[in-house]
Amino acid sequence: MKTVSISELGKIFGVKAPLPRQEKVKKCRKCGTEMVHPAGTNVYICPGKKDGKECGNVFYTKN
Repeated sequence: MKTVSISELGKIFGVKAPLPRQEKVKKCRKCGTEMVHPAGTNVYICPGKKDGKECGNVFYTKN
């Protein structure tokens, strides 16, 4: 018996599978840069700069 992934099931039934957690894109509210999501954590960190200084914005998810 073959193991089927969620993305393969989505293709079979014509449904879009959800993106894995680390591929979701979140934009910083302070500077507009895409926030980085280290895998296995519930934190998004902004690597951008605002007014010549590091933004340092951090967003925590509920999980």
